[in-house]
Amino acid sequence: MEVGRTWTRGGPRAGVWPSTQRHLAAILACDVVGYSRLMERDERGTLERLKTYRKDLLEPLVSEHHGRVVKLTGDGMLCEFASVVNAATSAMAIQQALA
Repeated sequence: MEVGRTWTRGGPRAGVWPSTQRHLAAILACDVVGYSRLMERDERGTLERLKTYRKDLLEPLVSEHHGRVVKLTGDGMLCEFASVVNAATSAMAIQQALA
């Protein structure tokens, strides 16, 4: 853990980093191909399907592979994994489930 580490951009003691704990992580980014087109055709239906896919399929698969959803975006999400292998197997499981 780094506590009170000085950063020097702008000169010595220009600022002090707050206490942080760093760790390595694999990040998986997912998004819907053709989202704008789908929204133009059927906004309500697209949003309902996306919500259902996230709740019933995507989030459980990420969790099953020891990951966690870090951020949701309009048509996607960012997921964090402690292992690249878990991130990759989660991505493959998601692709297979949606195929």
